[in-house]
Amino acid sequence: MSNSSKLNEVALVTFGHTENGHRCNLSELEEVITKAECAFVFAGLALAKIREEKLHRDAGYGTFEKYCRDRWGFSRQRAYQLIGGAEIAVHLSTLVDIAPPANEVQVRPLVGRALDEAVEIWKLANDMAVGTLVTGSLVKKAIKCLLPEDPGPEVTDAELFERVLRTWRGFVECCSHTEGFDLSPAEKARLASAMQELAGLAAKAGFWACAGDETPASEALTEEFLEVGL
Repeated sequence: MSNSSKLNEVALVTFGHTENGHRCNLSELEEVITKAECAFVFAGLALAKIREEKLHRDAGYGTFEKYCRDRWGFSRQRAYQLIGGAEIAVHLSTLVDIAPPANEVQVRPLVGRALDEAVEIWKLANDMAVGTLVTGSLVKKAIKCLLPEDPGPEVTDAELFERVLRTWRGFVECCSHTEGFDLSPAEKARLASAMQELAGLAAKAGFWACAGDETPASEALTEEFLEVGL
């Protein structure tokens, strides 16, 4: 049976009146929705087995990626998203007194995370939901609460000024080859004047940024900034 035939059969049986005159009620239709939302788990587990046992080769597909693309029309990345989501959903379904994920959107932010980490995030998301449905957005909020973004290493004012200086050097190097620009002599003069003014302002700001570290090194950086712009 083709996919289109299956879809037609599902539509006839599930919606409206069937041949025996039965009309689907709300609970029956909601059951259909629930099954559809949970289908990602079965799809992910099936894809995982196909990948692990290389069953795609039985159908003549050399790679799992080609199998996913040609047979199902989605990328390898999407396949791994389904696989990861299914594995997490199955693991979360074993938790006691906590509702398991009901759809893929809920677990998508958890894909790629360690299972124990996913459990803590899911628990917090459920607490934050306060009896309502856990949404994907709520899971993302739980992640931010539990795992705040790493601000990265602290950068001193002197280090920041050095970075600015390196950028300035590159800018000056580019502007020094004005013969490649379609500029008039007057425009070139204006560019040089603007560069000198910018160098002076930035160097002054850099000097005060280095306040408290008025060492020969910081003073040398300020002087070099001015010199580069001349």
